[in-house]
Amino acid sequence: MRNKEDKWPHLSCLMFNEHIGIMAVGETHLTEAQIEEIEDAAVGRKRLRIFNSIDPDHPNKGGVAVVLNRDITNTENIKVRRLIPGRAILVTIPWHDKLTLTVLAVYAPAGSAAENRAFWEELHRLWMTENLPVPDVMLGDMNIVEDAVDRLPHRTDDADATHALADLKRILELKDGWRMTYPDTKEYIFSRGTGSHSRIDRIYVSPTSGNTVLSYPPILWPFPPCIANIGPGPPFVLERPSIQAWPSWHCIPHSHSPHPTPPLPLPRTEFPLAASTWLVSVTGRRRSGNTSR
Repeated sequence: MRNKEDKWPHLSCLMFNEHIGIMAVGETHLTEAQIEEIEDAAVGRKRLRIFNSIDPDHPNKGGVAVVLNRDITNTENIKVRRLIPGRAILVTIPWHDKLTLTVLAVYAPAGSAAENRAFWEELHRLWMTENLPVPDVMLGDMNIVEDAVDRLPHRTDDADATHALADLKRILELKDGWRMTYPDTKEYIFSRGTGSHSRIDRIYVSPTSGNTVLSYPPILWPFPPCIANIGPGPPFVLERPSIQAWPSWHCIPHSHSPHPTPPLPLPRTEFPLAASTWLVSVTGRRRSGNTSR
């Protein structure tokens, strides 16, 4: 999916058919006029709300957006903060009763370890100096892994960059629930033609928030997303992560089949549809070969 004509109708159908409430999309390359056109064209009526961040100096590089499904998600009184142009956007959504859901969508640089480190350090600085709400969720393309098991062949990434990400997670109290539950499991989202694999797209959640991540279901889509269900509930205690705390997290491996299996319906949750939200992170294109962007 290398062009907007293919990408956005497909993402729109996924959101509506699978009842996805919130989608974080990287590699957007959208102008305001294009956003308006996509919103108007969403299955014949305004069913999408797109909050996009572009780099004005490099409009054809990067870009990250939070996309809301108007049918099942509140799209009024949204607070949007474009933290790093084209790379990080923070959206606070009125959710249930007096609850809000704050989502940090990121598309971290992949050009060099120094760029990746600087990105996490800048986010750290913003939260230390600005009056920003702590996100309930951080999701997107991190373009770095924290553990050697998340790459195949196994290797560690740049220490300075991983430490910068770890420092940000520490002050925001964010956890990779899937990895905490399955510390030795090998599942990969990104693949290269050379045979290397990695889990660079991730969803982090706050165990101290009043929200509950319910599942990370195995869904076969034409490109590898990250997906989780979040609903109101008590905070987690993650000192002893268990299946009860994180029931069925699952990373979708990249499919090499020329005829990928059609998407499967999302499983039912413990909450009514209106009381929980499916979150999805996609880069918005099938990724292979060189990943510098």
